Amino acid sequence: MLARFDLELNQHIRLFNLALRQRGDEPAHVMAPNAFQERTAGFSASFNKALAELALNSLVELQTENDTRKY
Repeated sequence: MLARFDLELNQHIRLFNLALRQRGDEPAHVMAPNAFQERTAGFSASFNKALAELALNSLVELQTENDTRKY
């Protein structure tokens, strides 16, 4: 797993504890958490790809900020 994150789609919809995952050379994808041994949400392939790209870009941005921060 690369990261866990929360997503606010709009003022009415917030998703918590989403997982950004990637295995080997496969593209990154987003998975919703489980409740009662079932996924709590599902995303179309195109929406999942867009979410994964946004999450990856945010992760890279955060890592870059941390790497350039002076202590």
